[in-house]
Amino acid sequence: MDLFIVSAFDSIYYLTGAGFEPLERPFFLLVRPDKPSVLLVPKLDHEHMKKARGISEENIRESIAVILKTDPGERLGVPDFGAGLGRFLFEPNNAATHTRIQDAIATALARWERRVKVESVDVVAHAAEAESALATITYRLIATDARERISLSVPLGVG
Repeated sequence: MDLFIVSAFDSIYYLTGAGFEPLERPFFLLVRPDKPSVLLVPKLDHEHMKKARGISEENIRESIAVILKTDPGERLGVPDFGAGLGRFLFEPNNAATHTRIQDAIATALARWERRVKVESVDVVAHAAEAESALATITYRLIATDARERISLSVPLGVG
């Protein structure tokens, strides 16, 4: 299958987190196996969709920060929620640890933040903090196909 077209409100919400009230105009989500999904909306509703519940860039950045800063077991009722980056606190600041951090971030975001498609996770030793790594995550918003990037300092040991 090259393309799957989703038009049901509940399915679009499930796949993107975009909450909206479709009235008389059609909305479609194009899902392709080899490219990021694209939400097609009428031009008249484009600005409205940017503000739709759950898809603003700020809302998604906050959600990503919560996921990355939460260790499994912290969230009541969802014991496996979070990236678990705290487990790296006393690990050496080296390439092997950086690779494990990349995997933890990519896995957590794929599981807990379905409104984005992670394009890359880069982890390097933090230039200004010897006991930290700097993780830079590049992702696309599924609902708008906008590319975003955030960085996060991950405390480690000296390596």
